[in-house]
Amino acid sequence: MKIIMLSTDRRIFEDSSAVRARMLDYGALFSELHIIVFAKRFNNYDLRFGEPEGKRIAPNVFVYSTDSRNRWFFIFDAIRIGRRIIRRWRPSKITGYLRVSDIVVTAQDPFETGVAGFLIAKFAKAGLQIQIHTDFTGERFSKESVLNKIRVYLAKFIIPRARAVRVVSDELAEAIKSFGVPAEKIQVLPIFIDAKSITSAKPTFNLKKRYPQFRFIILAAGRLEGEKRFDVALDVLAKVIKKYPFTGLVIVGDGSKRLSLAEKALSLGLDNNVIFEPWQDGIISHLKTANVLLLTSEYEGYGLVLIEAGLAGCPIVSSNVGIAGKLGRNDAALICEFGDISCFASAVISIIENNEARELIRARAKAFIEEFLFSKRKYLIEFKKGMEAALASKHQDI
Repeated sequence: MKIIMLSTDRRIFEDSSAVRARMLDYGALFSELHIIVFAKRFNNYDLRFGEPEGKRIAPNVFVYSTDSRNRWFFIFDAIRIGRRIIRRWRPSKITGYLRVSDIVVTAQDPFETGVAGFLIAKFAKAGLQIQIHTDFTGERFSKESVLNKIRVYLAKFIIPRARAVRVVSDELAEAIKSFGVPAEKIQVLPIFIDAKSITSAKPTFNLKKRYPQFRFIILAAGRLEGEKRFDVALDVLAKVIKKYPFTGLVIVGDGSKRLSLAEKALSLGLDNNVIFEPWQDGIISHLKTANVLLLTSEYEGYGLVLIEAGLAGCPIVSSNVGIAGKLGRNDAALICEFGDISCFASAVISIIENNEARELIRARAKAFIEEFLFSKRKYLIEFKKGMEAALASKHQDI
C-alpha cells in the first residue's frame, strides 16, 4: 500500500522529534509513505526540504515541504506535489502506463489539508481518509473567526466524501455521524502515547526550585491562541491569590496571544505571579514538578496534555472538553464548564487545601489512563486498519 499524507505539523522536519519517530513507525507499515507538510518558504526547517523529490528520512519514507510563499498557497502547492508523486507511480501512456490501485491519501484535518487530500485522491483515483483531531462541531469553533466558519463549510463538504474517517474520541465520532457519515466508516483511534516513557521519566529540572518564590505552582501549557483561552487561566489565578498569594502560574507555549496575555497579567497585577516559558518538545518535567495542571480551553478534540498530566502524576483541573469529561466521570480530574472562573478557582483551591483528595485524584487518573491507552503495537495495527478501510471502501465503489 502506498500512502500520501498531508500534515501541518512541522516538527516532522526535526530529526529527533517524537513526530518524526512516529512517521518512521508508520513507514514500516506500508510500501511507501510520502508526507507533504504545509510550510512557508524561507522557514529554517524548510530550506532542507525543498528538494523536488522530497527528503528521504527512511528507505521508503519521504517528506516534502510545500515551500509556499504564504498560507494561501498551501493547498495549491500540496496538490502540485501530490500530483507529481502520483505521476511517478502512473507515468503517461506514451512512456508506459502502470496501473497502481493501492493508493490511499490521508489528511490530518477536514479543512485545508482535507481539501488538498480530496483533490489529490480524486486525481489518483485513490482511497481518501480524513483524520479529525479538533472538535469543530460546536458554535464556539465557528464563532472564533471567519476562517473557522469557512472551515466548517469545508468539513461538511469533505467528510461525507471520504472513504474512511478517523476521530480521536467517542464524542467526536457521535458528532461526525450528524454529517451523514455511517458508523462503519468511522474509526475511533486516540493519539498514541507511550505511557511507560512518561511514568518512568526522571525530571530534568524542578519548577519549585526554578521558581522558589512560589509555594504552589499552576501549570498551563499549549499554543497561545484564542481557543486555548489562557486569559481565563489568568482570571482564575487572580481569584486564587486572594487567598493564597504565593501561588504562581507557569504558562508554557508560543503563539499570537503572547503579548496580549502578558498585558492582561500586568493589568490584573499578576506580573509577579505569572511566568511565560517558550514551548518545548516535551513538558514531562513541568508536569512532574507542578502542583496542578489547569486547562481552560473552549474546545479540544482530545486533550493530549491531560493524558500526559495524568500519567505524570499531576492533578488536573480542566474545562469540559475533549477527554476531560471522561476523566471527570471517573473521578480522575476536577471538571468545570468553560468560562466558569469561580468553579476553576474553587477546584484549584481544593487541590491546595486537601492533600488526601489531591492524592486520590492523582492515583485515579493514572490508573484510568493506563487502562484505556493502546500499546504501540496495537495502535499501529489499528492505524493500518484505518488505511485499509479507505482502500477497501474505494474498491467496493469500483
